[in-house]
Amino acid sequence: MFISFLHTPVRRWQSWLRCCIWAGVALSTAACALPSAPVSATLAPPTPVIDAVQPAANRNAELIGVLTGFTGEVTVSAPGGERTSAALFHPLLIGATVELSAGASATIHCLDDRLLVLAGPDQVTVDTARCAGGERLPGSSARLVPGGGRLRVNQSSLELEGETREAEGDYGNLPVILSPRNTNLLELTPVVQWIEVPDATEYVLELSGPASFAPITLKVEGLSCMEEERTTPYRLCTGHWPAEWQLAAGKRYFLTVSARTSIASPLRRSQRSSVRPLDADTATQVREEVSAVEAMGLDRVTTDLLLAGLYAGQEVYAQAIPLFEGVLAVQPAPVLYVTLGDAYRAIDLQRFAALAYRQALDRLDQGEDNPAVRAAAEFGLGMVEYSRMQFALAEPHFVMAVELYRQLGAEEELRAAQAALEETQRRQ
Repeated sequence: MFISFLHTPVRRWQSWLRCCIWAGVALSTAACALPSAPVSATLAPPTPVIDAVQPAANRNAELIGVLTGFTGEVTVSAPGGERTSAALFHPLLIGATVELSAGASATIHCLDDRLLVLAGPDQVTVDTARCAGGERLPGSSARLVPGGGRLRVNQSSLELEGETREAEGDYGNLPVILSPRNTNLLELTPVVQWIEVPDATEYVLELSGPASFAPITLKVEGLSCMEEERTTPYRLCTGHWPAEWQLAAGKRYFLTVSARTSIASPLRRSQRSSVRPLDADTATQVREEVSAVEAMGLDRVTTDLLLAGLYAGQEVYAQAIPLFEGVLAVQPAPVLYVTLGDAYRAIDLQRFAALAYRQALDRLDQGEDNPAVRAAAEFGLGMVEYSRMQFALAEPHFVMAVELYRQLGAEEELRAAQAALEETQRRQ
């Protein structure tokens, strides 16, 4: 298949393809190996993460960083290139010029894990010396922009018990848990959110694990339920974590939300959501890094990106996902929509993942294209359909991902996408 937008020089896309991996979350989802076992396999596909600690000689020789948060009028000029308006994750080559009007500001994340904070009016040439004067990120937060980092396979992906959970037929018939859903926990009393069953009169919250917990019954009239565009016409309901449900650090629990539609009707049970509080040492480390990031006084977008990456790196999706969505509401970017889609796939919320991938593709269609991000979004959509055993629907997405990665010369991603395509074709 001929892809017309690939007239852009391949070397340029290769040089920052790895910028599509961010903060320990797979932005280039094609590096996720498709499970060869049936969909009911107990382990999620391995997640590619960035090996952020590497010799400087391995870093890309041209790319020096990316633009994160900015306000006001900010433009970027590549060396010898024309000036363009700033955008979230705008790649900066060595010698790029960032121009800020009066009152504008911008944050640059350099590949040496330092941040530059600029204020207008100013015109700044971004080079190695300038980046060396930036503020170093604390702890594992130094993963926001990996640059020339290499992929490695992380075998410690979140375990999901049993078969694929979310299905389109669940919406409106069963409660669909949104949060906490298949996640590690930093806070031990998370807000519980689920998609309603329209004719429910009450909901029953149940928790199983190392200890015994009494079920909690919630009357519909006492709940807060609001419209949720992604699940229209079904609303999003919110309940408090029961105070009597005390969780132990490092232990795994399973949450269920059930709907009762009449006094004589059986409960309609949601699929179980796996939750695990972080162990005490990890929780302490994460809180210390959160405090260190917040103490840097960065712009809100950059701060939230760093925090989201920190949480996602520990699989605390219950806190990472709202931060991703908050940034997208302010500064939408295709690559971040792919990040969000990957996070939703990690917790097995396939409808939400598919919507995020499609939003990435929509924005690419409307603006400057990026074949690497497009390939990642196509691969993500293929994985969504594969997880639902819709193999005929998954195939064209994998075909597109294979073609794009072949054009990009991204061998590792190409192998993963090709394996996914072959497995999908075999299962039809």
